[in-house]
Amino acid sequence: MSKAFKIQPLNTEDLNRALTAVTGAIPTATGPTTALPPASPRMRIVQVNFKCSEELAELIARLGAEAGSTRRFIARLMAAAGHPVPPTDINPPDPRKRGQAA
Repeated sequence: MSKAFKIQPLNTEDLNRALTAVTGAIPTATGPTTALPPASPRMRIVQVNFKCSEELAELIARLGAEAGSTRRFIARLMAAAGHPVPPTDINPPDPRKRGQAA
């Protein structure tokens, strides 16, 4: 290896000045930070299970898929029939965790 290509120690002050001169006017990618809204109290969730014919199960599955979820489909059906349904059931929260790599 030639001495002409010897790795020189990095002068961070010079590097910072050079990068700031070129990128100083670029806006940040994250933008301003905002406070998150307070978390709503968790509603107790229970599982509903019942037996029915295969045809009814397929109908519920198909209509549930069209509505976005079986829970959403049944909640909207009950609300349309005039029953009081919590808004959390009509539009349930996304169960996926946010901010974590999958």
